[in-house]
Amino acid sequence: MGSDERGFGTLEFVVGVALLLIPVLLLVLQIPRWLEYQDFARTAAAEASRACADADTAAAGEARAERLVAAMAPNYGIGAADAARSLRVTCTGAPGPGATVVATVRIDAPALVFPGFGRGTYHATWTVSHAEVVDPYRSYGS
Repeated sequence: MGSDERGFGTLEFVVGVALLLIPVLLLVLQIPRWLEYQDFARTAAAEASRACADADTAAAGEARAERLVAAMAPNYGIGAADAARSLRVTCTGAPGPGATVVATVRIDAPALVFPGFGRGTYHATWTVSHAEVVDPYRSYGS
């Protein structure tokens, strides 16, 4: 090999890392965020259905469930503004003894968040429902 033959190994390595590994790494780093939103939706639906089942009326149960889910959101890193914009809680079924109440939680979450660059424009939506049976021996009082 003569002295005029020099390689570009270092340059090729830097370009390879920049164009291949960094985008893949950023996508892989999104997976825990997606799992966190899914876990939040499951937990929120379960808690919301319990709140609806314990209420005296359907409207009171849905209002209580919405407050409960909004209070849970910061524990999962969801800010108040994001929660107000992207969370929907609905309860179906009348909370009578032995009845089944179903709570549905829908969350629109940013699918891609790149540290230092912001959020992507694509949003993923998770919808989770949970059914809760109202205690058949519960008395509704005064």
